Amino acid sequence: VTIGRRIGLYRFCGDIGRGNFSKVKLAVHQLTRDKVAIKVVDRGGLDAKALRMLSSEIATLECVHHPNILRLFEVVETLGRVYLVTEWIRGGELYNHITQGGPLREIHAAPLYKQLLLAVKHMHSLGFVHRDIKAENVLLLSEDRLKLADFGFSTQLINGELQWYG
Repeated sequence: VTIGRRIGLYRFCGDIGRGNFSKVKLAVHQLTRDKVAIKVVDRGGLDAKALRMLSSEIATLECVHHPNILRLFEVVETLGRVYLVTEWIRGGELYNHITQGGPLREIHAAPLYKQLLLAVKHMHSLGFVHRDIKAENVLLLSEDRLKLADFGFSTQLINGELQWYG
């Protein structure tokens, strides 16, 4: 049920960001008071390719549970929109952290890089490929912990590692 500034049991609190096909909003679960991020996708503005990307993102997030991968809690669909309810990552994008604070020193970058590699290794072990890893899609929990996000370009390799995609 969507009523004004709510969807289901979530009340919208503000804007977090904007993607090519979506807006990301901060929300609070009305019962638990937990903060979440909700990716709001307007179905009306999506062509067939964008719908496939959204479907792929949801399918991937439902399968790849890992401490360094953004967690999908729930998907809420209405006639006009799709809402992806995910965990909220307080630190924001690695990209913003770097552009505002400058490059990371190796002592700080190395543990983050290891976590990113662990997330990718986990995805690959399940037959998934992210295909869009960049600083904007790496979210910081803290200065030494991260989560990989934005799986819109992800795909599952049907033929294993021998599959070629272009």
